[in-house]
Amino acid sequence: QKVKEIETTLRLLSHFHDRMKWFQPTLTGLVESAWSLPDFRGLPFLDYCRERMSRGESFPIAWRSGVENAPGRLGKEERAVLLGLGDVLGTTDLDGQVATLAYAEREMGLRLDAARENRSRYHKLYSTLGVLAGLASAIILI
Repeated sequence: QKVKEIETTLRLLSHFHDRMKWFQPTLTGLVESAWSLPDFRGLPFLDYCRERMSRGESFPIAWRSGVENAPGRLGKEERAVLLGLGDVLGTTDLDGQVATLAYAEREMGLRLDAARENRSRYHKLYSTLGVLAGLASAIILI
């Protein structure tokens, strides 16, 4: 589940990067364009941010609130990458925002690689533990 959420978050960052680079939307437009796509509606922090912005909260505050408080499987490192965006988007020139989004994409890609590696490593461990627990139960029953 965590890997899937990081993959979706990485696609969201790519979407933000492309939209910002080519269409230069407002931050409300950026969030709305992403939220309108079914693929991104499952990201708790995006839903939370959109909801707060619809009530008049500024992007930096709504984004930080969403990243820090929304439920989800993102870890501290993934959330740190996202928190950095809230401080830059809408506060620097276009080139700075595009560069920050590109950096966030690279960082989230690294987090995704690490999550996939952990999933692979722990999947083997849990499979082995499951087999051993089954054998132990069988021995106890005999």
